[in-house]
Amino acid sequence: MEARLSPPTLLYIAFYYPFGGGSGAHRTARLGRYLRAAGWDVTVLSGPPPADVLPPAATPFRLLSVKGPLHRPAAGAGGGSHQPILDRPSRLRVLLRQIAFVPDPEIFWIPRAYAVLRRALGGRRVDAILCSGPPFSTFIFGRALKLMWRAPLVLDYRDVWQGHPWWPAPRWRRRPEAWLERRLLGAADLVVANHDSMLRMLLAHPSGLFEALRDLADRGVFGPGGVRLTFVGAKEGTDEKANLMDCAREHGVADLVRVLPRMEKGDVVPIMRRAHLLLNILYYTEAQVAQKVYDYLHLEIPILSLFRNSEANASVVKRARAGPIVDPADSPGIASAIESLLREYGNGRCPIDSDRAYIDQFSARTQSRLLDSRLRSLVAAQGEP
Repeated sequence: MEARLSPPTLLYIAFYYPFGGGSGAHRTARLGRYLRAAGWDVTVLSGPPPADVLPPAATPFRLLSVKGPLHRPAAGAGGGSHQPILDRPSRLRVLLRQIAFVPDPEIFWIPRAYAVLRRALGGRRVDAILCSGPPFSTFIFGRALKLMWRAPLVLDYRDVWQGHPWWPAPRWRRRPEAWLERRLLGAADLVVANHDSMLRMLLAHPSGLFEALRDLADRGVFGPGGVRLTFVGAKEGTDEKANLMDCAREHGVADLVRVLPRMEKGDVVPIMRRAHLLLNILYYTEAQVAQKVYDYLHLEIPILSLFRNSEANASVVKRARAGPIVDPADSPGIASAIESLLREYGNGRCPIDSDRAYIDQFSARTQSRLLDSRLRSLVAAQGEP
């Protein structure tokens, strides 16, 4: 039996630049780093960095950053998912976009990305391909490379494809795209973090939470020090901050609310550590568990979850014993939950007794080791006669 002397090679295709901020960027950087530490020779193929981001002097993996033909520089554009289109194009332009950008504009990035990849590899093949979406055109790219190299393909869903309110497909394109997604899923050797289509479209409005804060403030529950509700991650160039503050003013709690822009995770964690209570609000889908929930769990600070009809989220929060779950429209229930948690703090007790062993299963290192094991199994199986 011939022993393998060189490490297995992994091509990780993730369009959002891994050092540009946002959950998608963090996911790529951390997973690439952990898989490199696990013994993989990792090459990350990404789009260009945002305009305000300087490429690092050194990276823990090989990074190929490729600018596409439709690239328009934008500050902080390294987020975890597609950004809403903010201009108001004509109907003709909208129709042309819908026809050309299937499933997304990054489909036109693929030819340039492939040319750069081919030169970088110098004719060599990789042992495994990992594609992260959105954008979901990376899945098409990965499928083509799998056919060329006969390498196992892993599809990593950071968000759902069908029915997402941030990138709604026109009615005439829904059936073809659903067929395309099924074909790509059928070609994959492994699917990571895949979720069913959304249970419902939920554009959450923080009215219930703000009404609860107003009630608690009026009753003096917060004491002389008051309280501060901090939202982190408002997207630059959108109306998110203005809309949130308008809602806060409408309910008379603008003086209690602070909205911060999107920032690096290393800057967000200290803010979370100073909190007495972490809010878990699902603002567009209850069919998947948000990444921030797992970050919350490791801090072991009480989590107040505001959602309904979400078995996936409820099972994680309940199993971890992380805190109460309340319907987002139930302002009296929200007020009661906050008051109860603050009372426990006032009595000198931690309001929760979390299940540390369960929470540790979701650490980045543990999940990376699991993916490493599955990838090695796929590569080994691919080499069998």
